[in-house]
Amino acid sequence: AFAVGTSTDLPAVTSFCAYATTSFFFALIVDFTFFLSMLVLDERRLQAGRVSYLPCVRASAYPCCPALVKDDAKPADKAASKPAGKPADKGANGSEIQVPERTLIQRIVSDYYAPALLRPPVSAAVIVAFAAIAALSGAFVQDMELGLPDSDVLPDDSYVQDALRMENEVFGGRITDLELVFTDVNYNSESTREDMHAAVKDVAKLDLSIYVTPRWTRAYEDWMGGAPKTGYTDDLGKFLDQKSNTAFQDAVACDEVGPGECTKPEASRFSLVMRKAAKSVDAIAQRDEADGYLADRGFAGRAFAYSSEYIYAETDVAIWSLTLSNMGYALIAILVLMLVFTPPDVAAWITVCVALIDLDLLGVMVMLGVPLQSVSFVNLVMAIGLSVDYCVHISHTFAEVRERRSAAGSGEDVSSVACAHEALSTMGASVVKGGFTTFLGIVVISGASSVAFRTFFVMLSWTVALGMLHGIVLLPVLLTYGTARNTPREHGDDDLEPAVPSPGKRTNSAQAA
Repeated sequence: AFAVGTSTDLPAVTSFCAYATTSFFFALIVDFTFFLSMLVLDERRLQAGRVSYLPCVRASAYPCCPALVKDDAKPADKAASKPAGKPADKGANGSEIQVPERTLIQRIVSDYYAPALLRPPVSAAVIVAFAAIAALSGAFVQDMELGLPDSDVLPDDSYVQDALRMENEVFGGRITDLELVFTDVNYNSESTREDMHAAVKDVAKLDLSIYVTPRWTRAYEDWMGGAPKTGYTDDLGKFLDQKSNTAFQDAVACDEVGPGECTKPEASRFSLVMRKAAKSVDAIAQRDEADGYLADRGFAGRAFAYSSEYIYAETDVAIWSLTLSNMGYALIAILVLMLVFTPPDVAAWITVCVALIDLDLLGVMVMLGVPLQSVSFVNLVMAIGLSVDYCVHISHTFAEVRERRSAAGSGEDVSSVACAHEALSTMGASVVKGGFTTFLGIVVISGASSVAFRTFFVMLSWTVALGMLHGIVLLPVLLTYGTARNTPREHGDDDLEPAVPSPGKRTNSAQAA
């Protein structure tokens, strides 16, 4: 998802996605090398009964790991160290394997949650509920606000916040400059100058226009004592060189024929003071209307309207197309990648869940009043990458369990219900833990003094919540009733045995391992 985001036309987003892609690449290398090595070393420490914070010290007793005994202990000591009624299994080499106790979350998921979720009435209700949420989100998306207000990027206690409020409440809003730039114009033609002045007057009639600043042409003609019939620009260089007229030097781009000469100006501009548009769409409409006036006066392709406000307005107008295109490309990339590692039916449901998560996230933005702008756009790109994590573990485990149970002579229930139950029991607790740890990692920015950072927290929090809901509620149902069916044996409620083995009991998969 981040790699796809590097193709966007917004430079700031492209830089962020490029940095995130590089970070994940190196994180993957660290996971496959350093992390696995440290994991093996820590397991050896655990088996040797060494203290975690002093790995060089062997503890004489192991209160935290009562199942572990020293390698040189006597057989009677080994037998005494085993908890009563919990015999160890035999590994492939004949060594004893002690099965750990199931955690509370594992017991809840395996014994209560999974059997209840996979019952047909409950599963049907889940599908209807998630479909309704997706439909509502899709309906609300059209009401999405656009733009990043200036006040949102400032700290709450900034003095600029008071200045912005003062401008809005007392002066009726902020003001900005609108520049009308003319190029390739014959200033020696009186009719051309009249058309140019008429175009400026037309633009000054816009609703947001306040007034026109002094024009260099009027000041030049007053300095000349009137507009000359011929050679209009002969003395323009001298006029601009005078100290009293330096304010107009930035309004004319001279041809630089020689010092003090400006007989053929390359371009010139006229400034208008405009009231800042309330919405970016209004600013773009104002620009288009101004360009229309210029074209009507014969300056199409030779004049244009410009304001610094249009920089942000153009981003807001293009943000929808950029969002949809990046989400589409990311979903295609996810589908292709999932097809490499999982069966087609499983890969399809992973992609569907990721798409629903982003659609629901757009609905949440409308509900909470979060506008679609550069910050939330980055969050939407991140949501695709993060939501895959909550779906792929359950799906991959489901595919592995289905393949193992379908093996000839396995003797296990091959129904989709049993496979989904085991996948939930095995990975459900891990998905829940991953969601909570991710939330704990971002909760520190919830108290940020800027709306932009708080928006980042809100978007990531809802991404985690929606990812967990789709990963452990909707996805198991879709995998159960929407994937290729094996021929199941007759089963009832009693067939939904816990996939996580109870102490002293091993499943076939554990014995195979």
